[in-house]
Amino acid sequence: MDHVRPLSRGGHEAEYNLVPACGPCNYSKRDKLLIEWDPVRVAHGAAQSSIVAAELERERSEIQALRGVSTSLPDDETAGGPATGAEHHR
Repeated sequence: MDHVRPLSRGGHEAEYNLVPACGPCNYSKRDKLLIEWDPVRVAHGAAQSSIVAAELERERSEIQALRGVSTSLPDDETAGGPATGAEHHR
């Protein structure tokens, strides 16, 4: 299990902040926010989990509010893009 928003970054120990994650993904994400982590893996997670998709949108909104600019990814990345299971574990 992975905390979508890490505990060290303000996340909570609650069901709404937990998603299943393979060992390599959980290890590589560590305490990163989604917007700081591997975009291919984030796109895969957002396509598979409404929890991940909602947190990603929240992080983008926070950045947009702080910077006053759009932080949207190209359509192919937000929709899960060309990522496949093999690319997910590259």
